Amino acid sequence: MLTLTESANETVSCTCPHNGRQIVNEVLPVGVDEMFTTFFTNSKLYIEFQAHKKNTDIVQTPWTDDPNGKGKTRVVSLTAYTNQSFLPKTSKVTEHQTIHPWSRAGTLYSMSAETTMKGPPMCDSFYIEIHYCLNRVSDNESSIGVYVQIKYKKSVFGLMKGMIEKMTIAGLEEFWKDFCGALRTEKGERTPDTVKKITKKNSLPEIRTGGASFVPGRKYFILSKRMD
Repeated sequence: MLTLTESANETVSCTCPHNGRQIVNEVLPVGVDEMFTTFFTNSKLYIEFQAHKKNTDIVQTPWTDDPNGKGKTRVVSLTAYTNQSFLPKTSKVTEHQTIHPWSRAGTLYSMSAETTMKGPPMCDSFYIEIHYCLNRVSDNESSIGVYVQIKYKKSVFGLMKGMIEKMTIAGLEEFWKDFCGALRTEKGERTPDTVKKITKKNSLPEIRTGGASFVPGRKYFILSKRMD
């Protein structure tokens, strides 16, 4: 179980440089502790959403103290599904996550991650640095910012470099925007991307995620129709 120091009314701010491309900047209708639990533990919504994305073989190690005193760390690995016709259908993804020591329960979760992949072409030439910043807005609202940088371990020529960065950032942006949308839907908040399925018995909220509708708690998925 993860335990962090509480803020005790002190002013807490993230001291990490927010470098790279910001792919998510949203305020969600949930407290910051619940947001962290939903996104970064083995929560029910996390498992359902990964299944919806057709990602499998998910392994999450427990959060433990970093031996160098740099906060708390864990490793998440999974087999990610790819819907690009010119890429392998799956790839192995490993993300080493660190919660920085200035994080405070109820106020701030400042996290960095390093992500590597196996499977796609050229994946041994780069890795991904991600910074997650979760901040309390109120008792029932929190903000999330996600920042992404592509780091190269080998020289990559210009055309391939551009393709790597475009596809990687687009994939992460879609994943996190859809995940935030799923959390909004679970909390009953309707958004412009939320559609409604009318059944004979009731109405269920759905969130459009990359061409398919995701209903938290349900074990089936409904293809979305284009909304003009």
